[in-house]
Amino acid sequence: MARGKYVQRIIDFVYSKGCVKKQELIDLLVTEFGITRSTADAVLRTLLFRLSKRGILARPYWGYYCRPSEVRG
Repeated sequence: MARGKYVQRIIDFVYSKGCVKKQELIDLLVTEFGITRSTADAVLRTLLFRLSKRGILARPYWGYYCRPSEVRG
């Protein structure tokens, strides 16, 4: 499966909630795409790093990812 579907779903989920834990994102990928937890964790490790580096997501604390406008400071 192309990672583009994962990326867009992750962005949509985080933006709709405001802030989420990484565990919630793992649960999302497991239920929606039917992949294993270890695969979801590996996919998220790469994608979340790239999205936060580009400023699409903010990482205020370890294991938490937010919409950049939700983070103060």
